[in-house]
Amino acid sequence: MPPGFDAENAKSLGMKLIASLGRQLGGEPEWQDAAPGTRFVLEFPLQERSTLQV
Repeated sequence: MPPGFDAENAKSLGMKLIASLGRQLGGEPEWQDAAPGTRFVLEFPLQERSTLQV
């Protein structure tokens, strides 16, 4: 990744789609320099499982 890379301001349609879809799913997208290459991480908050009693 180039220094100062900001996916939110990327001009690439692919980067915009990844960031937007990740947020819509409730995740937090992050791009990491994997030297060489790039690693994409999409983290989702842990949600408590609701228990329904029937």
